[in-house]
Amino acid sequence: MAKETSATKTPAPTAAVTPAVAAPKPAKSGGSTISLSHKKSVTHKSDAQISANAKKHTAKLTGLLAIVRIRGVTGMNPKRQHTLELLNIPQSHNATLVPANPIYLGMIHQAKDYISWGPISEHVLESMLTKRGRTDEGRKLREAKKPHEIKEIAAKLIAGSTLKSLEVRRTFHLTPPSGGFKDRKKNYPIGDLGPRPSMDDAIKSMI
Repeated sequence: MAKETSATKTPAPTAAVTPAVAAPKPAKSGGSTISLSHKKSVTHKSDAQISANAKKHTAKLTGLLAIVRIRGVTGMNPKRQHTLELLNIPQSHNATLVPANPIYLGMIHQAKDYISWGPISEHVLESMLTKRGRTDEGRKLREAKKPHEIKEIAAKLIAGSTLKSLEVRRTFHLTPPSGGFKDRKKNYPIGDLGPRPSMDDAIKSMI
């Protein structure tokens, strides 16, 4: 008796396994996170732009300039210290007045990391002369001169006369600003260094 041949069974096809893909995490509310290195880069570019703008602004200055010493001597290059002495502002909070000519603008550029400078109005200049000015002999200007004489000195300075020709000391000893400095290592308007459209507010806060 013939044996029955059993049918060969064909294995069922195996389904392909698709690897699981992690679902993207939802973004946190409040915007993207900025890395510290990116922040430093942006800050550096901002400071560089302010410095470039300061240089352009200084080159266009004319007339009488008021200069205020913002920072002290810690870690200062001797050449810059010498420049500050030539400008008659050897200490912090000293102020002086100079014409905006190429010689003084060059000195201002040398000392730019320690000072702030810009035009001053005749009214604020008169106040500074009255409250902080002294004669070449060291007498307070308000004691040596009458109010109308101080007013005349201010007008002459604005017109082009020098402190030396008017026998007024070149250094004004101011006080720290009311409320303190914002930042003595950054340029205006973020900090206190560099050129300003007007020195009036800075000087009023220090006389």
